[in-house]
Amino acid sequence: MEVEHLRGLLREGLHLFDNGRYFEAHEVWEELWKTSRSPYSLLFKGLAQLSVSLEHTRRGNLRGAASVGRRSLAVLSEQCAALNLQWLGPLLQKIGAYLEQIASERDTQPFRLPDELLSLPLESAAPDRNN
Repeated sequence: MEVEHLRGLLREGLHLFDNGRYFEAHEVWEELWKTSRSPYSLLFKGLAQLSVSLEHTRRGNLRGAASVGRRSLAVLSEQCAALNLQWLGPLLQKIGAYLEQIASERDTQPFRLPDELLSLPLESAAPDRNN
């Protein structure tokens, strides 16, 4: 994938997520996860899972939301450590609070993704033209 295409998908995913369009955001994150050759592909998987979890919450499926949300938190926590993405820390805390809200069946609070996602060095995700 071309770097500019990846950046466009990244911007689109952030916009959709931040505007509460979780199903559509999931589709974008999933495309990034499955098609990019990037050290960040598992980060995109975690974001896809988070989007699915929030969509489940919107539809009233709290059990499904909690299950996918826990998987998302695990993947994103692992990626935060593996890729030294400390700016993910506040997002991980918000996901933890969201999971607690689901467990106690309280209303969940919307949250935004960190703007630092736009600064990921996606050049490493572009295909090698020599192969």
